[in-house]
Amino acid sequence: MPASRPRSPRRASTAADASAELTLLLTLLRTQLRAPDFGPDEDFLAHGGDSLGALRISGTLREHGLRLRPSDLLTAQDARTAASRIVRP
Repeated sequence: MPASRPRSPRRASTAADASAELTLLLTLLRTQLRAPDFGPDEDFLAHGGDSLGALRISGTLREHGLRLRPSDLLTAQDARTAASRIVRP
């Protein structure tokens, strides 16, 4: 019997998944940055975000069963783009 291949991670499959992931990411970003009005089209780094904050957010997303590499958050132009990089294992 052939060994089964590990399942590859998948991006949000529905608009509802994508919306939920963006909402969660925005909540985490607002908390991390202490910026309650931080919006989906704003840049994490431009608002004082850093690599340690990206690690914290990545870890919290992992606790919710989602994956986002810190580098994906740091290189995204805005929160919406970062949320599109979240994968579900």
